[in-house]
Amino acid sequence: MNCPLRNVVISKLSFQLQLLFFLLGSCLPYACFATPTVATEYQVKAAFLYNFANFISWPSTAFTDSTQTFQVCIFGTDPFEEVLDNLLKNQNAKDRKIKAVRLLNTATINNCHILFIGQSAQIQLEDLLALLDSYSVLTVSDIPDFVLRGGMIEFFTVDNKIRLAINPDKLEAAGMKADANLLRLSKIMRPLRD
Repeated sequence: MNCPLRNVVISKLSFQLQLLFFLLGSCLPYACFATPTVATEYQVKAAFLYNFANFISWPSTAFTDSTQTFQVCIFGTDPFEEVLDNLLKNQNAKDRKIKAVRLLNTATINNCHILFIGQSAQIQLEDLLALLDSYSVLTVSDIPDFVLRGGMIEFFTVDNKIRLAINPDKLEAAGMKADANLLRLSKIMRPLRD
């Protein structure tokens, strides 16, 4: 996808993250909307979710076959509304169709490749993360201390900018690996030990 970034105002991403996505040849999907816009918090987070599909490696066992759709799932109250669906429309990830899926329960959680856990699911967090321990599902949230509580990637805000905290050990345990450039631009954190 060819997308010029020069006329788009992006107030919530740091210069380094813009540069990362540009250098790696990825268009920030929300920057491709019809008119220039200032990105909202959840447009930025939705763009990150999409781009994680390209900056994280999954094991082949995460897919049932070569035609399986790449699923970005939301568990809990959906803060993205139609933003994520619009962003993923007609896009691909890992040479697969990509779509957003809202989960009402955990019955099909193992079909997800990326799982955003909404703040409303905070009470269930430990159970959700324990359930996912045997699957290669990238867990992402903006719940405070998400990474310290066992999640993989956490969105947090500093000076009105969206930042990332990543636990590379948790990714590795699930058979996944983050791109080195993404790791360099993230805060590396690991859960507290007992």
